[in-house]
Amino acid sequence: MLCIFKAVPTTETHRQKQAHQVQAEIEAALPTLEHDPKIRHTIEGVNRITQESAYYNSSGALLSADDKAYVDKQDAEFKSIMGITDGTLDTADTLDLSASGSNRKTYISTSIEGITIESFITGSSFGNGVTCNVAQKLKDGTKERFSWCVFPQGTTLTDAQLEQLRVIFETAVAM
Repeated sequence: MLCIFKAVPTTETHRQKQAHQVQAEIEAALPTLEHDPKIRHTIEGVNRITQESAYYNSSGALLSADDKAYVDKQDAEFKSIMGITDGTLDTADTLDLSASGSNRKTYISTSIEGITIESFITGSSFGNGVTCNVAQKLKDGTKERFSWCVFPQGTTLTDAQLEQLRVIFETAVAM
């Protein structure tokens, strides 16, 4: 579920909350947000990023497939001596049609007038978790600042919970 809110403008006396503050408030009172690094929400729907294990040399460069196969056969001491580290590599970014379009729930704050999900340009990305005060270009050429959060697929929020989210996102804090 993607929930989009009006960004709070900074004034001489007030500012918008930081994303970590918003996240803490949400997770203290509402369902857990989407934090899977392999999930990314875009305007078209939910994208699933495929990851595979990877090895990096002491300079941080990715090892080739042949070198990776060789390192896989070595012990931890060899990897340590050679300065090889492991991690993940994004290998594909595919739209999950089971969670896109009408299958994905989207909520746009009642304080945002005249903007629907269709107002965003193709390729707009909303990631996962919480994002605050980001400029998004709209199809009509204008730029607006929004904040948003993403919940895992299948999450349903009541009207009261959506209002609670709106207050969390759209209430400024004193400087």
